[in-house]
Amino acid sequence: MKGIIKTLIITTLLVVGGSVFAATTGDNIIISELEYDAIAPDQAGEWFELYNPTSKEIYLTGWSFTDGEGTVTFPNQKKIYIKSNSYFIATHTATNGSLTNYPSVSVDLEYGNLDVGSLSFANSGDEFSISNAGGNLVDAVSWGGGARFNISADEGETIARNNSIDTDVEDDWLGDQVSSPGSGSLTLINQAPLDISINGGDSYSVDENTPSGTIISTITTTDLDSSDTHTYMLVAGVGDKDNLNFTVNGTDLELAFIPDYETPVDLGDTAANNTYSIRLETNDGTDTYEKVFIISIVDIVESESSSSKKGGSRIKYTCKDESSTNYNKFGRHRQSLCEYATSQVVIAIPEITMVTPPNEVTCTINYTRLIKQGSVGEDVRQVQICMNSLGHTTGETDGIYGPNTYAGITKYQTSAGLKYIDGVVGPETSTALNALSN
Repeated sequence: MKGIIKTLIITTLLVVGGSVFAATTGDNIIISELEYDAIAPDQAGEWFELYNPTSKEIYLTGWSFTDGEGTVTFPNQKKIYIKSNSYFIATHTATNGSLTNYPSVSVDLEYGNLDVGSLSFANSGDEFSISNAGGNLVDAVSWGGGARFNISADEGETIARNNSIDTDVEDDWLGDQVSSPGSGSLTLINQAPLDISINGGDSYSVDENTPSGTIISTITTTDLDSSDTHTYMLVAGVGDKDNLNFTVNGTDLELAFIPDYETPVDLGDTAANNTYSIRLETNDGTDTYEKVFIISIVDIVESESSSSKKGGSRIKYTCKDESSTNYNKFGRHRQSLCEYATSQVVIAIPEITMVTPPNEVTCTINYTRLIKQGSVGEDVRQVQICMNSLGHTTGETDGIYGPNTYAGITKYQTSAGLKYIDGVVGPETSTALNALSN
């Protein structure tokens, strides 16, 4: 604060009584040091110090302080505030803008230049408190014989806080301290995180068939301590049922599975309804905050399995058009129905006949989901290897289900006399394929 305030407003007496003590919240202004037995002139040399342990500046306009007998209110005509991690000095009588006995220490408020009545610190024992503009007690201290706190200081010494956390006990204070107005070892109190978000909200939607490992969201924290850094993790607790389907990498939330709208595996809020429930934690190094999020799976239009029938001459499968606008925000192409004629995809579907497979068959399918048009992954590659070993060519074994894979699977389903000839590797087809290797 530049300059000092030389004005006084006497207000209605704030009755505090003999049991004045500090509020325990520890999230506001604290009385940090007080010299009640000053070197002569005694009353003129009295002073107290306030400290702001929070991460924001706090305005004192309308606040008041009292010794239980007289009360002074901070004036309204000037904005009075304490910056974060800063001290505020008030004295009965300043000398050239400084503390009377400490000429190098500037004063922020001089409250004794007018008649202050009975507001004076008693050397034998007294109390002192400060309240906010709403009249709520913010902090307080007492000293000497009969006071709540049995602390004291000799002439020219002070009583002072030993840390920034206000626990409302005598051990918060030290007596007989060497005066250090405007300085000290007090530090900011950590403010716990207030909120956590994924892409700025409490829920998010993901397209089905999005590859495992895809970053689906950025995690952020709301925290009054703007300089804090935060770490994130999935934690146990209410709403954690689907945690295993996701991973956290730094500030990124990633998929740990390939979501399939038609065969959901969620266990969260309501099982198998394509909404996955996870519980995230943010940690600022001192305090934590946890929250439950819902991830919804979006149904993407896929091929109609009924469009390929015995004896048919055309098939449908999920393909890409080349429109530059047909990509979602993760850079993944949105797939749409395309129709291919037999001139484009050669497929022969003979009458159902049982065939004997070759002597060497590689058909070990790790079946965990429906493998169908648009599927991508190691299980697709296993099916492709199997089809090729059976003579039902699928082309490259690249783990991408395309028209050639569809052709190979439907040829096998037909030749094996299976009930479903739809190009989908489900329970029936996967069981039949795995049996070939046994």
